[in-house]
Amino acid sequence: MITNSTRLLLILIVIYFLGIFDHALWAPMDTVGAGMIWGMHDAGSWAVPLLNGLPYLEKPPLMHWTALVLISVTGQLNEALVRMPSALYGLGAVLITYYWGRREHNPRVGLCAAFLCTGSLLYLEYSRSVLTDASLVFVVILSMQLFWWAYSRHRNRVLDFAPFILASSVAFFAKGLVGVAFVWTPIMAFLAYRRQWRWFFLLPALYLPVFSLLVGFWACRLWLVGGEEYLRIVFVDNQLGRFFTFSDARLPADPYFVHKEGLSYYLRDLPPRILPWVVLAPPALYYWFRCSEPTLTDFSVYLKFALVVMLLILHASSAKVSEYALPVLPILFYLTAVWLDAALKHWNSSFDKWAIVLTGLCAGIVALLPPLIIISLYLAPQSFLARYTGGIDIIRVAAPRAGVMYLLASLALAGAIVGVVGYAGSQLRTDRRERLADAFPGTITLLLMIGLAFFTQIYDPQRSCKPVADSLLQQMREGRQIALGTDAPHVTGCMTFYLHTTLPVHDTVQAATDFLDNNRPAALLIEKDDLQKSAFATLPGRFTVTPIEYPGIAARNYALIRN
Repeated sequence: MITNSTRLLLILIVIYFLGIFDHALWAPMDTVGAGMIWGMHDAGSWAVPLLNGLPYLEKPPLMHWTALVLISVTGQLNEALVRMPSALYGLGAVLITYYWGRREHNPRVGLCAAFLCTGSLLYLEYSRSVLTDASLVFVVILSMQLFWWAYSRHRNRVLDFAPFILASSVAFFAKGLVGVAFVWTPIMAFLAYRRQWRWFFLLPALYLPVFSLLVGFWACRLWLVGGEEYLRIVFVDNQLGRFFTFSDARLPADPYFVHKEGLSYYLRDLPPRILPWVVLAPPALYYWFRCSEPTLTDFSVYLKFALVVMLLILHASSAKVSEYALPVLPILFYLTAVWLDAALKHWNSSFDKWAIVLTGLCAGIVALLPPLIIISLYLAPQSFLARYTGGIDIIRVAAPRAGVMYLLASLALAGAIVGVVGYAGSQLRTDRRERLADAFPGTITLLLMIGLAFFTQIYDPQRSCKPVADSLLQQMREGRQIALGTDAPHVTGCMTFYLHTTLPVHDTVQAATDFLDNNRPAALLIEKDDLQKSAFATLPGRFTVTPIEYPGIAARNYALIRN
């Protein structure tokens, strides 16, 4: 007989494959990574990441390598496949979190931790995007688990740590040195706290040769292709320049000049990104870090060190953006799940009760947003659409003959969400409230994902750049030479992925004019914002400007300049 825990675990797995098959690439979350994967696949380049045929060394290659392996196995290259690595890595990390809860407490705690992490908006978004962040989360959490597996066996055998040393070396390929820091800094702090001086000195000594061998092999391949410049970009600018700010101009500077934020950034930005469970975090952290601590196992101390040290690393870095905090979430939600299970069991703290009730309401509201937006868009008057969507009837563009079906499905889904929240509220008044620890997060996360799947299908024509690529393809079939008027990575990535070819870039007015004058017939794709710039203002007077004929918000941002 299938147990309730098994059903919820199957639901967890299914959730990670909802939302990766049903829509085109969305800029900028998907298009850059997808363009790089196509570029590396087309050129057979495993060592050097490529975008539109040119080296693009900002992103570490673990996620792209994973996609290339999937392409080699399946023989396919499509939107779902390039999203698959992030989904697999995101699922892998929460399955390890589930294992922690099951091993240290019970399956309910493990499932609760897994669903809390899965259902948080930040984790939900990045485990379905063609970005490198989910691979970092998995490698960090896997490395921490492998270390604990070796450490807790108490056999004092070096060979037990071999899987950990290998996994933590691979962490560099997920996000550079920050991945290595996320793994090794908390582990070294824990070993020092436990006065395990043998492992404190021996493990780094064993790690450095393995790390040097793996990273050195890749560095050698980079050097053979691009020489010292490639090595400087990857190992100096991307590592030191991005995450530190130096007053000395001779020291590395951030080559991308992005994400420089103050110390309070994560206190302001992170809480709304971990909705709907953010209200649970303060009482859970109080539970774990109060003076009269709960009974702590070695593993709990280990994870507390990991949480604190990772947060310190995030705050110390000069580059700050919410997705850098993703590796913290599995740990934070594991600790939250342990507290939540205890709080539901004892049910004797007004503070805990209010936090749980407010979280249930918040989760219900967040889950209701997708179906309510669909209902509102269907019923919205034309004046509303003219003001907020540029006159585009989003529902009827996406589903000209199925709008009523989406309306009815959204109404049914909204009713189900209200029913689940109401039932959970009634169960809080009974002795069966403990069952809510995994059942409520699991059910509400599933309903949220179904709502997002509906909304994604409705909104896909508005976010997708595929119609722009289709317009270029039509121009190519008519015999026109095609070029891009911008080198923006999200544009070049999208166009090369869908057209399966590299495209020349002419992003100055002189280069664009020369291309259109010397190649007939020809067309240049340009973002409409660039037409407003003084440098490009003369082009419409000499050539024909044609907007992309598609009722989508993203597509309307582009135009074709033809001779």
